[in-house]
Amino acid sequence: MKILKTFSELIQGRQNNLDFLRFVAATLVIYSHAYPLTGNDLLEPINQITNGQTTLGAIAVYCFFVISGFLITQSFLYSRSIGSFIKARVLRIFPGLILVTLFTVLIVGPLITSESLIKYFSNSQTYFYFTKITTFVPDLPLPGVFDSNIYQNAVNGSLWTLKYEIICYAMIGFLGGFGLLKKQVIITLFLINTFISIIPVNLGKTLTDLNILSLYFLSGSVFYFYRDKIKHSYIYLLLSLLVTILIISLGWLKPFFPLLCSYFIFYFAYSAKIRLYNFSKFGDFTYGIYIFAFPIQQIIVHVFNNNISPIENFLLSLPFVFLCSIVSWYLVERPALLLKNKNIKRIVSQKVS
Repeated sequence: MKILKTFSELIQGRQNNLDFLRFVAATLVIYSHAYPLTGNDLLEPINQITNGQTTLGAIAVYCFFVISGFLITQSFLYSRSIGSFIKARVLRIFPGLILVTLFTVLIVGPLITSESLIKYFSNSQTYFYFTKITTFVPDLPLPGVFDSNIYQNAVNGSLWTLKYEIICYAMIGFLGGFGLLKKQVIITLFLINTFISIIPVNLGKTLTDLNILSLYFLSGSVFYFYRDKIKHSYIYLLLSLLVTILIISLGWLKPFFPLLCSYFIFYFAYSAKIRLYNFSKFGDFTYGIYIFAFPIQQIIVHVFNNNISPIENFLLSLPFVFLCSIVSWYLVERPALLLKNKNIKRIVSQKVS
C-alpha cells in the first residue's frame, strides 16, 4: 500500500512548480481583463460558470495571495531579523512599481493622450499620478489618456491589489515581531475573516476587498503551519473539486473556496508527476507581467478604436507584455533583489569613496 506523503515532506528544498503557477495566474489575469476592457465583461467564462460569483482574473489574484501567504510566512520564520524581512519585501514590490509608473506617465501618456503635450505635462494631474507608487492611492486618470476607451480613463487597474498585499505583509511582520506568528493565531484570524465574509453586512469596498484577499493570504499561511498534517493525495484533490462544484451551485464560493483553492495550488505545486522546477531559470517575469499588462491592453483597445474582441486583445497584448516584463526583470527587479543580502549603506559608501 502506497504511503501518502505530507506536504512538509514535499516542500524541502526549492523543487516545486510555484513559479509556473504564478506565471499561469498572471497570464490568466490578462485573459480575464480582456473581457471588460473590450466591453464583454458578462461573457467572461468563469463569470458565467459561477453565475457572477467570481471571474478567472479574481481566481488568479486569489492564487497569488494563497502562494504569497504560504511563502511570506515561511520567509519571516527563516528571516535573520524583521529588518531583513521588510527589506526583502520592499525590494520585491517597489522597484518594478516605480518603473511601470514612469513608463505609464512618460511613455504611454504622451503617446496616447488626446491633449497636447504642453497641456499634458502642465497638468498637475500628470504628476499626481506618481502617488500611485505608494500603492495606497486608487486608480488615477492621466489627462486625456484612454478617455475614449470602453473602460474609460482606467490607466492601470491591476495595481489595486498591491496595497492589500502590503497590508498582509505588515500583518505577518507585526505578528512575527511580537512572537505571535503561530498556528493558533493564524487559524483564529482565518476563522474570524471567514465569519466576516459570511455575515450579511455591507463593509464597503475597501474592507470587503481586504477581508476576501486576506482570507486567501491567511489560507496560504494556514496551509504552511499545517503542512505536516495535510496529505498530498489525488483523492483529496477530487474531493476538493466536488466540494467546489457544490459551493458554486449553492452560491457559497466567497467564504468557503480559500482552503480548497490552497489545496489545488499546492497539490500541483508539489506534484511528483509535474516537474517544471526550472521554469524561471531565465528570470521571474510574473510580477512584470502583472503590473504592465493593463495599460498595454488599454493601448491595444485604443489603437483598434474599441473594435476588438477579447481573444484578439489577449493575443495581441501578450508579446508586448512579455517584452516589458523581461525588460523590467533584467533592468530593475533582478538588480534590486540582489541587494537583499547586501548592506546597502556599505555599497553606497564604497561608491562615494
